[in-house]
Amino acid sequence: MKEILLIGNGPSALSMELGKEIDSFPIVARFNRFLTSGFEKNVGTKCDVWITCSEYLNHIEKAYSKVYFSSANQKSSEEKFLAFKQKVEKAEKFPPWAWEGTENKVGYTAPSTGAVAAFYFTHIYDKVYIYGFDFLCGAIHHYSDIGVVGPDHRPKLELAFFTQLIAEGKIIPFHDYLNHKEVCLTPADWNDSQRGELSFWNGQLNQGNIEQEHRNYYYRHTLEDGCNIFAYFFMLCDLSDKVLIDVGSGPQGILHSLKAKEKIAIDPLMKSFRDLGYGIEENNVKACAVSGEHLSDLLITADVIFCLNALDHTQNPQKVLDEVYSVLNKGGYFLLQTDIRMPEECDSLHKLHITEAWLHNALHKFKIEAYQIISHQAENTIMQFVALCKKE
Repeated sequence: MKEILLIGNGPSALSMELGKEIDSFPIVARFNRFLTSGFEKNVGTKCDVWITCSEYLNHIEKAYSKVYFSSANQKSSEEKFLAFKQKVEKAEKFPPWAWEGTENKVGYTAPSTGAVAAFYFTHIYDKVYIYGFDFLCGAIHHYSDIGVVGPDHRPKLELAFFTQLIAEGKIIPFHDYLNHKEVCLTPADWNDSQRGELSFWNGQLNQGNIEQEHRNYYYRHTLEDGCNIFAYFFMLCDLSDKVLIDVGSGPQGILHSLKAKEKIAIDPLMKSFRDLGYGIEENNVKACAVSGEHLSDLLITADVIFCLNALDHTQNPQKVLDEVYSVLNKGGYFLLQTDIRMPEECDSLHKLHITEAWLHNALHKFKIEAYQIISHQAENTIMQFVALCKKE
């Protein structure tokens, strides 16, 4: 299936840090005088297809797979196109039907380059995704502040044009692609990652890393290493009369460091941790060999649920989040900390490709009171999503 992602130049392109997600897409198209320098975290750097209506010198010499020269007046622009083709030999022109079809649908002559590109791509690709398109009359329309909406363009008509294409299923907002992309592991992959997880903790045991100071790793990381959201939560909340659950606790987790009415740690490897000799039930912690996908099997509800550095180790993270919501009492809090990894950053212990956009969608049942993107303590190139969520 041939798919293409068309990136617009509107300010909305800077609303989230999707650079890595954009760069991992099979084919990325951009147009006119787009900029990526300084905006890599938001819009990425990849460009396979460039569509231009002029000789933007900072782009001409770059090695794009395809280059389209776009002009509303095909006849008068022939000389201009031939001159451009001398500089960019692979350059092609949009066929006349692409312009005519766009003009008929949008309702005026000389539509924007982005509109023509989107219409044309719907005819040559199986799926067309768009991101960074803004149709705000009179507003700056390049996120780099280098231009405003062209005087010949009519943003309101183009908004209606794109809205219709989306309703017809001919183009798809990139957020929809990210939000509905299934994130889960096959049973074989999950079993393999669990074997790797057990091997890791066995290695920690052999190195003697089971002292209380090491057991408090997650608690110290939470409070001391830049995670201000959790520090604020612990400062304000008295947990002494609360029921706490730690999902995917491993043999240590956070509950050993907290005082509460009841503390329950769950992990599918809990029996193996006990067999290895970990003191998993010290400090009044009840340890259960249950996966997050089956949290409700405990037949208990909780006031506060933790899932720290564990969601990206589950088989089906969406099901885990749904289970957390069902078990959490109304008014209760869910504290989540998980890696954000691109496919090339995954490894044998971290097989899931979880993105910030996917997390926002997956947490839609909760009210996200606050969230942060912080650097991973052990791997500086990996980012972590940290959120304080509430069940209303």
